Amino acid sequence: MKTGKTLRVTCKGAATAPLKDLHPLQGNLKKLPEKKYRKLRKTLLKHGFSFPFFVWRNKNKLWILDGHQRDKVLRRMQKSGYEIPSLPIDFIEAKDEKEAKEKILLVASQYGEMDADSLSEFLEDAHLDLEDLVETVDLPTIDIEKLLNEAEEKEKKDKSLAYQYQIIVDCENEEQQLKLLEKLEKEKYKCRALIL
Repeated sequence: MKTGKTLRVTCKGAATAPLKDLHPLQGNLKKLPEKKYRKLRKTLLKHGFSFPFFVWRNKNKLWILDGHQRDKVLRRMQKSGYEIPSLPIDFIEAKDEKEAKEKILLVASQYGEMDADSLSEFLEDAHLDLEDLVETVDLPTIDIEKLLNEAEEKEKKDKSLAYQYQIIVDCENEEQQLKLLEKLEKEKYKCRALIL
């Protein structure tokens, strides 16, 4: 069932290969829940195929070392009618299957650590809005909902601080000023004494 829709390829690799010639090597190492499938599918539709598959060539077969979840999504998209063109691949060397599988674990490893502060700083520097990315980006070490809620609270607070209403009271002397200041502070008003 062809839909007339073709996946865009937005990267280059050392070579290209049709999806049918690529074979997954990781087995059941990782699962792809339906919610994450939909997110990755949205990412592929929005940005195209943006990163080459890492493959190991063994006995004239191309074994996927990195890109298994994209492979699963692309195969489902193909079944639903999308045309999947030949895809960019980069070759990774391994002397045997054992070393190739070890490299699957290496590529899946995350050595750098990201936290909410470093992500917020990155987003600010790049002028990116987390709300625009939440549908396509998956950052398992970050509580995105909490970060979005904090940003919303900060925005509300910033808006409330955008307007300040002031009363200026002329006092006869410093003693009167301090008494009035004390009284207002007891009533939980934010106050400060000024001498003009």
